[in-house]
Amino acid sequence: MFKPLIDALFDAVPVAWDMYSNFIYRLVTGRKFEDTIEVLEGDIMEVENIVKYEYIPTEEIKDMSKEMNVIKFIFIEGEKEGIKACIGYDIEGNLKNFDMLEGHAIVGGASRWGKSSFLNVFITNITKTYTRNEVCFLGCDYKKADVYYFRNYNNFLGMSTNKKEFMDQMKWLEKEMSKRADILDEANCRNVINYNKKHDTKISYIIVVIDELIQVVSDKDCKDKLHLIMSKCASYGIYFLLATQDCTKETIGRCKMNCSQIVGFHTFDQTDSDTLIGKGYDLQDINVKGRCKIKNSEGIVETQIFYLEEDEIEEMLKPYLNK
Repeated sequence: MFKPLIDALFDAVPVAWDMYSNFIYRLVTGRKFEDTIEVLEGDIMEVENIVKYEYIPTEEIKDMSKEMNVIKFIFIEGEKEGIKACIGYDIEGNLKNFDMLEGHAIVGGASRWGKSSFLNVFITNITKTYTRNEVCFLGCDYKKADVYYFRNYNNFLGMSTNKKEFMDQMKWLEKEMSKRADILDEANCRNVINYNKKHDTKISYIIVVIDELIQVVSDKDCKDKLHLIMSKCASYGIYFLLATQDCTKETIGRCKMNCSQIVGFHTFDQTDSDTLIGKGYDLQDINVKGRCKIKNSEGIVETQIFYLEEDEIEEMLKPYLNK
């Protein structure tokens, strides 16, 4: 479970940056979370988010009971594995999960071919699977179109829509990295992943979602600050998820150097495909919307991303609105 590193509690205020400097260290005293899976026919189970049930190690399930046609799982906050979201199916029909602990990621491709669907599914599943003590988001959406509409949910610390707000986010992250560096040094741990494995006291993971990347990196100050922070923040449990339809070297070049995961949708031409994911993968030939190629430590996996309507997202996330 989570225990306090400092005695600080926080009620999320999306725009007040200086008010959540100690957000990640929140007191949770043995709180349990309960959810259900509905059993349909035979051994087939319908779940809203498979990750929650698939990745809890057996020994961490404190209680499981079957009542009528419902299986209940009760689990302790802070004991989930990775930062995983079920995002779709691979071409062989296997469920595909995406884990942010693999490292920073770029989601790229031409407009209206699936980037927003990926972000919607990923953010929705993470919000439903992890409490904001476990995983929290920072968002950046200058156009106030997609990621922006998640700003009022529990897991979001804040949303930037202009240069000043973005630079404030980066300054806060620098302070947060400094705090975490001191904690890791004192514990003789090299990174937050190892720290969380070894200690009952957990440090929250932070995912920074930027949509659309070109609007940030077109400003030199923002671009330099982004590259600097991305080069060192993963060790401190802070990961970037970058979305872009501009796949030119000028836009994604240095960012890509820090990314260990690429999600490539249909691109305008082969040049964009080669720049985004490498030669030989031919993203320009993808002709199915929502189809992508994911490149990470598993190699290249062609995947069909789930699609969620806006009203479905709102309905699914109603319980997670900030109160």
